[in-house]
Amino acid sequence: MIALLLCLMFPHDSVWNHQVSGLPIAAQSRYWSVNFFRATTGIQIAPPESCAVPILHTGPAWQRMTFDWPATSDTCLYPFTYVPGNCGPDHGWAAVDTVNDLLYGIFSAHDSSHAAAGARWDLKSDALRPEGWNSESESGMPAEAGWLEYDEVESGTIFHALSCSLPWFVIANGHVWPARSPEGSLAGIRPNPIPMGTRWRLRADFPVAADASPEYRAIIKCLEDYGAFVVDRNGIVGDYQNVGETCLEMAADPRWPASLRQEIAARTVGFSWYMEFVDESKFMAEPNSMRWKSKPWWWPF
Repeated sequence: MIALLLCLMFPHDSVWNHQVSGLPIAAQSRYWSVNFFRATTGIQIAPPESCAVPILHTGPAWQRMTFDWPATSDTCLYPFTYVPGNCGPDHGWAAVDTVNDLLYGIFSAHDSSHAAAGARWDLKSDALRPEGWNSESESGMPAEAGWLEYDEVESGTIFHALSCSLPWFVIANGHVWPARSPEGSLAGIRPNPIPMGTRWRLRADFPVAADASPEYRAIIKCLEDYGAFVVDRNGIVGDYQNVGETCLEMAADPRWPASLRQEIAARTVGFSWYMEFVDESKFMAEPNSMRWKSKPWWWPF
């Protein structure tokens, strides 16, 4: 499996590439973090062999696709060849056309020419999908832009926001910029649930043990500086025995240390006390763009 650092291929002014360590806290932040997350659990990393969608390097698109949801899919050609076992549990798939800098995602592939939905992003552009459209993520965001990638974690520094999924019962049937899709959980599960596209960070005083691995330190530092977008929900909707966890997403790579997921889960128990949801609404340049509005010279952070 070839992993690709997609996030840095979007323009530098993309919302994915801006720090949020100094952003104001959202009005509901304390309510969400303390009341919605169990103090006895830690942050999970989705194991690539069971959760991650493969990302492939390809040439220009050649395959005409039909979709179950054509009204919210990009009906363009796709560089897609269906190989059983080469998709995630939702039969998802993603690829980058390295000639034209295009990112493609497919949700629920049935065969080489038929899937539930498909999306395409121009990696040279900040353009969002049309309002109301999802993608291979329920938020309609290019979730792969926030996947943990082995080389960047190994380098010790991650320069972009991460992608995460939250338990299904805390997600609202609504969204905020830069998410596009209103899809969420069952109505009325929790008061004031969390919209898709919301971004959270860890406070800078989150405790890090002296013997923590360099990979762990890099991920925690990223969560403090850049945070993570809510791009999906997890667990089995309607099943309170399988409600899911706070889960970061990673690109499949055989070099990942086998112990990293266990270390993240164990060392972040109680993380919700250090979790802050941020308000980045003032930095939206325009509703249909991922572009981060430039700050005025007098802005205090």
